[in-house]
Amino acid sequence: SKRLVQLMQGSIRVESVLDAGTTFTIKLQLATADGGTSIWPKKLDEYRVLLVDCSDPMAASLAMRLAPLYVGFEAVTNAADALEVLRLPQAEHHQPSLVLIRCGHEALDALALARRIRSDSSIQQPKVALLGLPSDRPHDDGLHEAGVDAWLSEPVRDYALLRILTTDRDPTPTLGQTTSHADEHQPED
Repeated sequence: SKRLVQLMQGSIRVESVLDAGTTFTIKLQLATADGGTSIWPKKLDEYRVLLVDCSDPMAASLAMRLAPLYVGFEAVTNAADALEVLRLPQAEHHQPSLVLIRCGHEALDALALARRIRSDSSIQQPKVALLGLPSDRPHDDGLHEAGVDAWLSEPVRDYALLRILTTDRDPTPTLGQTTSHADEHQPED
């Protein structure tokens, strides 16, 4: 909760009285009905994440974290299913704005899937991010060659995921965009 409030540039306060209860006060600056500014470039409900992962617990965890933000979410367990989802006509399916591919599983070659997404003209070219343990991270040259937009180190921080999700995709990513966001200073819970 604290991270989400900080991400939204707000504050949270807790007051507790023994045998009386606890009060949580959250202050947020929200857009006004008359056209005030928003902290996000678009409404978050316009975004969709496709997670490609062989692990059900990761999918469940990510779905629970994105649900309160109204970000659409779908998970598949292999490359073939991911490509099938990405090739669905837009009229039948909201296209993912981010494909998040988990590294570190022998059954899933993350860089090969990223290359297939980038080379398939029937896919609308979402952002592609890889995530995994720091020891799973491919070399920057491999990330760039595969057309990967970003690398996320586990555990994935919400602010890093939302930043990748809400920034526009550069069709020719630089190596700087593939660096880990985990090293950046952010407030801890």
